[in-house]
Amino acid sequence: MKCRRVIQCITKYTDIKAIVAEILENKKDEGGVKNIYFVGCGGSLGALYPAKTFMERESLTLKSGWVSSNEFVHSTPRDFGKNSIICLACHKGNTPETIAAAKLGKEMGAAVIILTWLEESEIIEFGDYIIHYSFDASPDHLAGDIDYAGEKRPCAPCRSPWSC
Repeated sequence: MKCRRVIQCITKYTDIKAIVAEILENKKDEGGVKNIYFVGCGGSLGALYPAKTFMERESLTLKSGWVSSNEFVHSTPRDFGKNSIICLACHKGNTPETIAAAKLGKEMGAAVIILTWLEESEIIEFGDYIIHYSFDASPDHLAGDIDYAGEKRPCAPCRSPWSC
């Protein structure tokens, strides 16, 4: 594996801070970090929206963007390059568009952070930092048979088969 650091769980906040500190240190002689782009497809991209919103709300100087992988590859922001961070989410690590975006980030000298569930996947070779997160891969979960929010229980007052 070509990554500098592998984080086993996204909840290790101090490790995330170490990643950020290392990136800032590595980029300071090149003019620092100017922007961060959050990139992915579908639900993986959606999961990055709070981070993008947080950056917009809290940063006075760092530009942030939230872009689908395919759009990022085919319409790369003009300011993206060695002074950038690209944070990609790719659940199984095999989405072709997200892999292409990670590869582009690497080629352009950006710091590449990848969030993924699978420890071994195609995308990790393009990451400087790989953050693995846990996921319930049980057969019930994958089949959609778990009633997390109670939406599959019948409505008791009216005896309807749907939740009211």
